[in-house]
Amino acid sequence: MKFKNHHSRNRYLLIALLASPVLAEDLVEMDAFPVQASMILRTADNFAQPVEIIGGETLNIRRSATLGETLTGLPGIADSGYYPGASRPIIRGFSNDRIRVLRNGLDLLDASVGSLDHAVAIEPFRLERIEILRGPAVLGFGGNTVGGMINVVDNLIPLQPIKSGNRGYFGSQWDSASSGISLSATQGIVSGANQWRVGGLIRRHGDISIRGRGAKDPELSANQPDGRLENSFVHTDELALGWAVPGRQRAYGMSGSYFATRYGLGRELEQSVVGFDGEGNPIVERELDDAVSIELEQFRWDGVVEINDVARWAESVEIKLGISDYWHSESEDGEVGTEFRSKGFEGRAEAAHSLGDRWSGVVGLQLNHSYFEAAGDEAFLRPTWTTQAGVFVFENYDMNNHQFQMGARLDYRNISPRLFERDDIIGRSDVPEGFRKAALSGSVGWVYEPLPQAALNVYLSHTQRLPSAQELYADGPHVGTFAYEVSDHEAAGFGRESAWSLDIGWTQRVGRFELGIDGFVSDFKDFITLRQTGEWAFENHDESFDLVASRDVDANFIADREMRGEDTEFLRVTRYQQTCARFYGGELQATIHIWEEARSGLSLSFIADQVRATDRDERVSLPRIPTRRYGGRMDLHHGPWRFQVEARHVEAQTRTAPQEMPVGSHTLLGTYTSYEIHNGSKTILLSLRMQNLLNHQARNATSFVKDLASMAGRSVNLGLEVRY
Repeated sequence: MKFKNHHSRNRYLLIALLASPVLAEDLVEMDAFPVQASMILRTADNFAQPVEIIGGETLNIRRSATLGETLTGLPGIADSGYYPGASRPIIRGFSNDRIRVLRNGLDLLDASVGSLDHAVAIEPFRLERIEILRGPAVLGFGGNTVGGMINVVDNLIPLQPIKSGNRGYFGSQWDSASSGISLSATQGIVSGANQWRVGGLIRRHGDISIRGRGAKDPELSANQPDGRLENSFVHTDELALGWAVPGRQRAYGMSGSYFATRYGLGRELEQSVVGFDGEGNPIVERELDDAVSIELEQFRWDGVVEINDVARWAESVEIKLGISDYWHSESEDGEVGTEFRSKGFEGRAEAAHSLGDRWSGVVGLQLNHSYFEAAGDEAFLRPTWTTQAGVFVFENYDMNNHQFQMGARLDYRNISPRLFERDDIIGRSDVPEGFRKAALSGSVGWVYEPLPQAALNVYLSHTQRLPSAQELYADGPHVGTFAYEVSDHEAAGFGRESAWSLDIGWTQRVGRFELGIDGFVSDFKDFITLRQTGEWAFENHDESFDLVASRDVDANFIADREMRGEDTEFLRVTRYQQTCARFYGGELQATIHIWEEARSGLSLSFIADQVRATDRDERVSLPRIPTRRYGGRMDLHHGPWRFQVEARHVEAQTRTAPQEMPVGSHTLLGTYTSYEIHNGSKTILLSLRMQNLLNHQARNATSFVKDLASMAGRSVNLGLEVRY
């Protein structure tokens, strides 16, 4: 791909390709395609931070059972690494509510943002494209998006005309690590002015194969099977139907979808005090007991209206609405302990405008209203009604070889809690005070092109984030995380989380060589983090809990419990607390195209990234932060054949938070081979992907259960894809 002049919308596509597993054939001059997350992205010519677009065969190479696994390994992106059924993306160390994951530009409206054991209600095998955004435009999606935004595009609502040769898709994959198979299909139908798209998926994956045993502690692994991570299955079903009437002046459509998944989370960790050593320290016996699993369902309805050439001040208007009915249960050996229910909607309206050839922008309004409750013997979160409203503006000014960008957003959040079952247990009759606050965020960006094939990007922002309901009102045993989860909000009074962030990047192409460098730093005040505190939670017969510092658990304490007939089992306590924090790091991508022809090419790439995150009050590291990674990739394609080999080394994580287990280093080696057959309007792609060829026992530093679950061992994946 060649750089065009500064008015081109293609430049950010090159930057995006630099950040993804680029194959030389992709580096050709192409027409820009519209980014789908928002008109914000379709208005600006360039961005103060790159838009990374993962699609085509690049997406085929990366597809996995979860969104987190699909994106992990891209520069700056890791995954939460829970069990195979639950893996959420992490951007530059930021996870959960600090990044937004959207579906066709609207919130997922699931429960994945609240806890790492909750699955993302997205099926990667049915996605056409994934868009990743940072920079001033990201404020259009919320002041909480300090880490960035990920938008997944399935084009279920076919607003673009369905062309011949792009009407149907069938794909299948077999995976040796899970002895599992995935089948997916999509069919487009044209009937006059109406266009329909119907699709579905079935996945049946068993327990994954690993190197050695899942638990790191020999006391726990003694009774585990060798070479298999027990209770790590994933079963997923999805059905979807979309309808649209496309048009140049006006386009509209709607869709309905059903997503269901059931997946295992290993076995419940039970810990008991069985005695004391000669120095009076408690002797803890640990064992794995009941199999824990989650069953999830979501019904979702979406609608969109696009109107062009509305008025002089508004070139186009877009209105989107998403409605969700979500439910999931957490079970132990098939017995439901907690049920989660969420119902809500998100609406979004945007108007794009321009003043001459240099000034363009978007103004918009976003509204979200939802109800969330957890019910059952082990419910840890009280019911809440949450209303969120935001107004935002994004402006872009083009001046020769400079681009100036500005984003601003005002948010309001109202969270109203209700009584729940645990209030009766502890004798509380008053509902905690609700949370009502506003937040103001702003950002500026500058893109400077000193040369036709080089760009400097600078982005400065001040963001305010409002806490979520779970961060404010968690109080109880959470079976999915094997911990007693509690918030310090009532004692400390959580306020707005604010951050100053600076990002500087440089991209350049010289001949056959391409380079991309990014560095960032974010300073937080009142940063909310969930961490282990060294406390133990002992359950009483009346289902209340005693929370005690581990240093205070002595012989007298245990004797008193035994005298009252209480057992000595306990859960470790995790608390939501506020502190001052700093995140900093960077990414590097370099590619050299050794050989380039129309249908042949050979390229070598080097990728590295690093992030550090510290608690500035306590002068310790924050928990679950990715470690330094670096690696290389060779891409070769010739005619219908394509071959890729990639090695990625992940360094040991020893900069851990108190009570957190360090992890060792590992190297992941993988290959991808494909053969493409063209037969008229039909394209058939056969693929062979091999991962972790060295069969290393790898543990993810970002995982909440890294001491209980290792990553998949050596695996082979066979794929078939047919497009017509």
